[in-house]
Amino acid sequence: MVEIRKFITMREAVLSELGVAAPRPVVRAVGMAVIGNPFAGRFVDDLRPLFEAGAMLGERLMPELVKLLDGPTASYGKGALVGVDGEMEHGSLVRSPSRGRAADLAARR
Repeated sequence: MVEIRKFITMREAVLSELGVAAPRPVVRAVGMAVIGNPFAGRFVDDLRPLFEAGAMLGERLMPELVKLLDGPTASYGKGALVGVDGEMEHGSLVRSPSRGRAADLAARR
């Protein structure tokens, strides 16, 4: 299993943009996880643990993010930053479609 170092969540409510008041606040929720990369700096054939970690992170983060919103989810995005010794594929696997599935399920609750 991948080491989870921390979770960070944040809620933003935008009341105006460029001096124009919003008809209602635009609410955004951000969730981040800092994890250890067990494959950093070495070649590994089986990267499945990162895919599984992404699914688990989605299941843990998404319900918390939905609680921060004022209503139904309109959209969501995903991203990943990989350290110096990691590979681009490591980040891609962590933010894989399984994490998006968790977002879809959480948003429907």
